Amino acid sequence: MVTPFILDCDTGRDDALAIWYALLNDLPLKAVVASYGNTPRANVVANCRNVLAAFADKNIPVFEGAAAALRAHSYTDKIVTPRQEASGNGLCNIQLPYDGQTVDLAVEDDFAALWAFIQSASEQHGSKIDYIITGPATNFARLIEIYGADAVKAHIGKVVMMGGKFDALWARLPFADFNIGADPFAVKAIMEAGIQINFVPMNSTWPIAVALDVIEGFAPKMDLAQQVKDIMIAHCREFSPEPIFRFHDPAVMLVVEDDCAFTHRHLDIITDDRADDFGRLVAQDNAGYFCGVFQISDAQIIDFEKRLLTILGLS
Repeated sequence: MVTPFILDCDTGRDDALAIWYALLNDLPLKAVVASYGNTPRANVVANCRNVLAAFADKNIPVFEGAAAALRAHSYTDKIVTPRQEASGNGLCNIQLPYDGQTVDLAVEDDFAALWAFIQSASEQHGSKIDYIITGPATNFARLIEIYGADAVKAHIGKVVMMGGKFDALWARLPFADFNIGADPFAVKAIMEAGIQINFVPMNSTWPIAVALDVIEGFAPKMDLAQQVKDIMIAHCREFSPEPIFRFHDPAVMLVVEDDCAFTHRHLDIITDDRADDFGRLVAQDNAGYFCGVFQISDAQIIDFEKRLLTILGLS
């Protein structure tokens, strides 16, 4: 059985599909926290509400999270700001036909409303809940900063974060992935707090992909699937350097759903923003922080892609 969880995201094309997958498959998503990231926070808040409005009957609230990283750093100017400026509305400029105003929103109040919700959700579940991050880690680091690691650990069992590049993928793309690069200091704060953090790295999500010509041939099985198809096509045609849609964030939902095993490794993160590898997760020999890393198998790549397309109504 999947542990109830909160999703912290920067919706976002693939965040939108991750949310829809979770709801279509009745995963116990309890709330969504909107973070700056792929697009400025105001767009993310609107996108989260519009995406959730497709399932307004589930009454999943949105909490307004951070607008920027814990502190200024070079990756913001080099990567985050340019991406936001080029992102359009964050959903590849697709206008969803749902009324986001029907979805409850708690505006930023120093995270008090989110913290109260976490405590209440944990108490209702009778145990700790999980916290899933598919954007920057800033919001969770702020919870630790405000309420203390011990209090957070009393209500959150584990953190699963989409992020990280290792080995051959780092050699191919030698710079921090967006989620971690947007706020490496937040990732470091979670590690230092002693909270179990499990990474679903790009190594495991990169191969779960569909090419534009295949997407164009899909026959949507429901109205929502047409929105999925439109977003995927717009991304491939207008916002991607390659005509391929990669299911980075939706893959995290399958990892959570299947309660996949994580290989535990000692990791640290480079937080010197003068370094070329700023934001890189690095393996340590019996040092650093004990973290989980998901390693996908060839069979899981095929299975994940098939399940995503089936549940999202495209095959």
